[in-house]
Amino acid sequence: MKAEIDSIDKNNTWKLVPPPKDIKPIGLRWLYKIIRNTNGSITRYKARPVAKGYIQEQCIDFDEEEVYVFQSEGFVKQGEETKIYKLAKKALYGLRQSPRAWNLKLSNTLKIYRF
Repeated sequence: MKAEIDSIDKNNTWKLVPPPKDIKPIGLRWLYKIIRNTNGSITRYKARPVAKGYIQEQCIDFDEEEVYVFQSEGFVKQGEETKIYKLAKKALYGLRQSPRAWNLKLSNTLKIYRF
């Protein structure tokens, strides 16, 4: 879990900010997966924070460009307990905006290569 949080921080997926007024942050939960070799033996355990996107409401939250999430339980930064994460450049798994963000990135990449 710590490695995943460190990776997200390193990739500038989110930025810790004071909570803006009139903003409803989304909670996070953890999704766990076992990664196996072709012979079925366990290679490693994977943990991924996933936004609780199911609380987003159609026509209200789907089109938001700025998305805020709470700090994950167990990984709250000391001295910054009241701050929340603002998703910066990338969407987080579980958000209703994730497929749109992925499609936009794919579309732009394909246009660069003249597809």
